[in-house]
Amino acid sequence: MYGEIDTQKRDREMSETLTVDQMLPTKFEPLWNRRFIFCLDGLDAFLVRRVDRPSHRRVHGKADIGFEKQELVVYLYSVVAPSTEQQVEELMKTNNLPKVCAIKLLDSNGTVVNKYSYSGVHVERVDFDSLDYSNNSTAGIKLTLSFATEFLEF
Repeated sequence: MYGEIDTQKRDREMSETLTVDQMLPTKFEPLWNRRFIFCLDGLDAFLVRRVDRPSHRRVHGKADIGFEKQELVVYLYSVVAPSTEQQVEELMKTNNLPKVCAIKLLDSNGTVVNKYSYSGVHVERVDFDSLDYSNNSTAGIKLTLSFATEFLEF
């Protein structure tokens, strides 16, 4: 008798049909690569075209997580006014002072949902795009930044 009740209950539970609303998470929203703000004092945020974030990889022999590379690569639009080159030049002049920067990831409403903060930031390298009469693309600057620590706020 006891086994029959368990079998009937199991059959009822297995035959239940779920609706699509019941199967999907209620607050699922993917983060989009194009919804971010890069913040660094002395650099206008609208000049940033792309940011390559660091890869995380365990360093052998250490208990904590280490970085494969402790650098951020920031691709900038090169514009006439305000001059991107002038802003980058000012960053390089003050490179002996460590800076802080942040990447703010946004949802569809523009609300900050994650914030990566970097401290001890220094300019390691600046690469200017080649100038070429046969190329119709816009000019840009590749800015490589090193950092000491990374902190995620969410």
